[in-house]
Amino acid sequence: MKRQYQEKTTIVKTKSGTILQKVMRGALLLSVIACTMSAPAVANDEMSAPPVVNDEMAVHSIVKDKMGKPVKDAVVYAMPTERMAPTKDWETTIIVENKTFQPFVLPVQTGAAVSFVNADRVQHHIYTISPVINFDLRLDKAASSERIALDKAGVVVLGCAIHDRMVGYVYVMETAYFAKTGDDGSADLIDLPRGTYNVLVWHPWMEGSPDETDKRIAPSSQSIANVDFVLTLRIRNNPQPRHSPSSLEHPGE
Repeated sequence: MKRQYQEKTTIVKTKSGTILQKVMRGALLLSVIACTMSAPAVANDEMSAPPVVNDEMAVHSIVKDKMGKPVKDAVVYAMPTERMAPTKDWETTIIVENKTFQPFVLPVQTGAAVSFVNADRVQHHIYTISPVINFDLRLDKAASSERIALDKAGVVVLGCAIHDRMVGYVYVMETAYFAKTGDDGSADLIDLPRGTYNVLVWHPWMEGSPDETDKRIAPSSQSIANVDFVLTLRIRNNPQPRHSPSSLEHPGE
């Protein structure tokens, strides 16, 4: 009888231990489930937060002529409508080499300082007569000029009083957002503060004025705006300034 009682007691203890273990495992399981259910709430809060908007935008442009051919050396520029464009301290150089201006077209912002370097072994006499600025500079071989400030927007046509076939252009704009097309006719304006812009194009041989090419872009979900242009170009039989300073001496080449 005593042995049977001990065996029953052992069985009860064993069952009690088994029940206690199950209760502890159940409590642990409930704790894990509670943590798991609370985790998605945090994730949902993060997902419901407003997305970060890029504060910059860009313009990709392709310039072609009426025949569908790409136009090189066209200046594409963006004029902000909501704020003034920032000004930069522009200092740049035009090199005269092989009796040509390099670059052929130079875009700059108003206030830029431009100088000339003569890389030829002959003398040049650089001049311009335009509404923007008038100057004439004698450049000996391997010499450079002083810097010239361009404070007014517009077209500066460059010529040489010694070599009549030399011609170049400086296009001065009241904006820092511009680019020049390459051989494929494309230009990219990057790092524009997000906003509304009037995008225009200029080329020395185009018919009409840049204002006639004006295309407005506004902020959108896309960070890059595609703005293309088709230009009517004039035939240039004699690409030189209209006249040169009459009092200049023309030393031999």
